[in-house]
Amino acid sequence: MAGKTCPKCARSMEEGYTIDAGDYSMPSVGVWHRGKPEKSFWGLKTRKADKREIVAWRCTSCGFLEHYAP
Repeated sequence: MAGKTCPKCARSMEEGYTIDAGDYSMPSVGVWHRGKPEKSFWGLKTRKADKREIVAWRCTSCGFLEHYAP
């Protein structure tokens, strides 16, 4: 996505990402997963085809966040 304008204050937004502490607290990019959570012995059942990395945009003025899962 190209440069964005904040819907709250009309200032510029910068692209970033959210960090998820996964296995052994190793940082990784947060993901969105389709459907309702299904529990398993190891936590949650996930399918690679249903995952999308989360892209975040933050307003440089007011701090408003928008998240997208392209």
